[in-house]
Amino acid sequence: MRLAKDFFIFFGFERTIMITVLIVGLSILVASTFDIIGSLYIAIITAFGFTGIVAINNISDIEIDLITNPRRGEITKNLGRKAWVLAFSLLFISLGAGILTQKIWIPFLQIIAFICGCTYSFTPLRLRETFWKLPMTSAEGIIPILIAIVYYDAYTLYSFAIAGGAGFCIVCYALWSDISDYLGDIKGGSKTLPVTWGLKSAIIFAIILTYGVVILLFVVGYQYVLNIWYFVIALGGALYLSIRYIKKNRFLQNSNDVESLYGVGKTFTKDFKIFAAIQVFNVLIAAILV
Repeated sequence: MRLAKDFFIFFGFERTIMITVLIVGLSILVASTFDIIGSLYIAIITAFGFTGIVAINNISDIEIDLITNPRRGEITKNLGRKAWVLAFSLLFISLGAGILTQKIWIPFLQIIAFICGCTYSFTPLRLRETFWKLPMTSAEGIIPILIAIVYYDAYTLYSFAIAGGAGFCIVCYALWSDISDYLGDIKGGSKTLPVTWGLKSAIIFAIILTYGVVILLFVVGYQYVLNIWYFVIALGGALYLSIRYIKKNRFLQNSNDVESLYGVGKTFTKDFKIFAAIQVFNVLIAAILV
């Protein structure tokens, strides 16, 4: 049981599951049909590829993780060279699934995703420690949808708009994660958006992006005529977040204490992750039922 938990933490399965569910759901909308084989390919390519890249990032982040996430840092440290073997094994499984589709642009896009992951994690660029981290993370949503577009030959304006929307959602998720990692990034010398803009400005910007995600949910639902329960769940999530934000609004506007703001940021990050977990399954189920 302990080993399973360690692997769950090292590979970041929580985020991988959410991103994979989101991508599969949106891919069904791109295809305009529920294709089990196609959905399975997209799921394998996304899940194994993303998990492999997350593992590589955790290897590169071991020193920071020992400060901000000691459990994950120790797990990575104890794995040693096995961590590299596990990471590249997952990446090769993903690439193999891409090659089996017999569509040359799919492995090409996978290689681009791998290059993005390397520039994100490793020197000399190591974009994860810079302001450019957020634009780079958008690739986590954009590239899998582009792969789905190639797989289904769905070269439409709406399909590419979905790719952009997926990227936007991942950026919002990443910003909340950066807010949660603020103290560790300060100690590690990272120049992420919360560090360069200030914690209060970053939280306000993240709230604005979150409402952008809510708007995207309703736009997708309207465009693809999803069922009424999809809208009810999306609206319920939006109301839940709004109530949470309103309760802390006065404190957020008036406080300049870093520790207090960090506590609010951590709370809002948890709220967003709950919201995101519910909505990705909402998108998947609604897409299947179209």
